[in-house]
Amino acid sequence: MLTFYYLLTPQHQAKHFVLRAVNAAYEMVEIQTFAVPVEASACTVSLQAKTVYFSDDSATVRSFPAAESASTPVIATFGEAEGDVTGLATYFGQQTDFLFVAQENTVAVYDTAFKLLGNMKLTSEDEVEIRGLGTYQAKTDTFPAGALTYAIKSDVGHSFGVSSLEAGFAALALEANTAYDPRKLSENPYSPVCDECSKSGFCLGGGRGAGSPACECFTGSTGDKCQSFTCIDNCSGHGTCAGANQCQCEAGWGGLHCSFKVVTASVETDANGGDGDDPAIWFSPVDRAQSRVITTTKSEEGAGLAVFDLSGKLLQTMQGGQPNNVDMIYGFKAGDRIIDLAYAACRADNTLW
Repeated sequence: MLTFYYLLTPQHQAKHFVLRAVNAAYEMVEIQTFAVPVEASACTVSLQAKTVYFSDDSATVRSFPAAESASTPVIATFGEAEGDVTGLATYFGQQTDFLFVAQENTVAVYDTAFKLLGNMKLTSEDEVEIRGLGTYQAKTDTFPAGALTYAIKSDVGHSFGVSSLEAGFAALALEANTAYDPRKLSENPYSPVCDECSKSGFCLGGGRGAGSPACECFTGSTGDKCQSFTCIDNCSGHGTCAGANQCQCEAGWGGLHCSFKVVTASVETDANGGDGDDPAIWFSPVDRAQSRVITTTKSEEGAGLAVFDLSGKLLQTMQGGQPNNVDMIYGFKAGDRIIDLAYAACRADNTLW
């Protein structure tokens, strides 16, 4: 059985993957990466429409076909919501799927032609904004028509919420589909990824004993039967292409495509807490060898600032609540004194410390 995934990234990209069983394990294989015109903040897919929908916090909902293909899909404007979109989800209906579009404290319900079927408003004692959206379609005692799940942003903080779909579906005259179970979807015995294309591409006609197919190769595979490997930038000239976009880097080089020089640490700081990072360096005006390295520790163990000498020896610790991003100010006037100042934001109480 093959399962296909789309991942929309903040880099204005969409990545298309296939998850497949290999012997007793599973592997995720990249089919292709293609550009999208916006930085997607929400996405969902309709199985009935075979379409991926996404938005970027504007009112525009865009779409592209969900297809068993390595060809770059055409991205289109699917529709314009009544307000800025803060979440997308799909309700898998019996006859058609419903697209749920969150806008502040309202969830608009559309069909797969982007016809507005109605709105469901989230009621709360506080003024809330939905951020992210999901659906649960099974029937339970508490949620007889399934549930809507969402993240909440409000004046009192961030949280998660669950609302029954029963009243909303009744008001909009929508038919619930509580029998839907993604674990029991019928399996199509036909696989578009065939042996004739080295299991590294889609077969376009023929195959399965019906003749020689044309092959549409996945990212990192090439050849008329997708039998050869390629790597981005030829591993930057510092490695060997050992698989589809899999580089074996030469000594001293690293990264996905052997694109950066590996630097080996000559000094390490003493251990202090669980996650020291965000360092700043104080330069001594008298003797540079007496300069200090100051780090933050965010974990409960050792939370606060730590001071090290240039050999990595721990000299001093100061407790603080979830400090972040320590930095230095030189020549700071404190009363009658001129001092150098290390400071950090403490997220435990929202202070500058």
